[in-house]
Amino acid sequence: MKKKIICLGILSVAVCAIVVAQTTNEVTSVNAVGYVRLNVVSNQYVQYGMQFDSITNAAYFRIADIFGTNNIPNGTLVMVYTGSGYNTESYVASIKKWQPNTNILVRGDAFWVKATATTSLVIMGQVPVLDTPIVIDPGYNMITYPYPLGTPFTNTFLATNANNGDIIMKYTGSGYISWSFVTGMHKWMPTNPPLDFVVGEGFWFKGRSTNFVEKIPYTLN
Repeated sequence: MKKKIICLGILSVAVCAIVVAQTTNEVTSVNAVGYVRLNVVSNQYVQYGMQFDSITNAAYFRIADIFGTNNIPNGTLVMVYTGSGYNTESYVASIKKWQPNTNILVRGDAFWVKATATTSLVIMGQVPVLDTPIVIDPGYNMITYPYPLGTPFTNTFLATNANNGDIIMKYTGSGYISWSFVTGMHKWMPTNPPLDFVVGEGFWFKGRSTNFVEKIPYTLN
């Protein structure tokens, strides 16, 4: 089946554009393939997330599927949260491989990245075409908005369907900004800074065990 690369995404702090026309929220093809270019600063931890489906229609990703194996600084780390700790992947430039490349992720998962030199990493995949079931385990979950689209948090399921005391945390490079859902006010607090999702970014969600479906945020031609 022929697929078409239709766009470019760039994430550098809070600058981004990706896959979907932001003004119309419309994808031009159900076979669209997009990518996000992540500008990574040397030796700084950042949270990124997988927002695409597999180009080969595989059910899951390994780190090599997400970042490839070329033009990556030697010793770059990816850390995958397990619910109680981390599994670490390390890039070995001499053999152009991620080691051990055994961690399995799906769209909607997020992870830490720490590069040993300032670089650009590219995440590529097929634009999702279906609503997305989300499974939240009790406690901390490292996740991402499961579509390659920058969106106001108010447009998401969690905006109005969270449990009292649920928390979202974003890492700034030196600490965290956090928001908590207040049932009595039916809103996330504080309201400033606003809680929006940037293409490619990951975040922490802490709450009760729950399942929900995040609706696809664009139309398909």
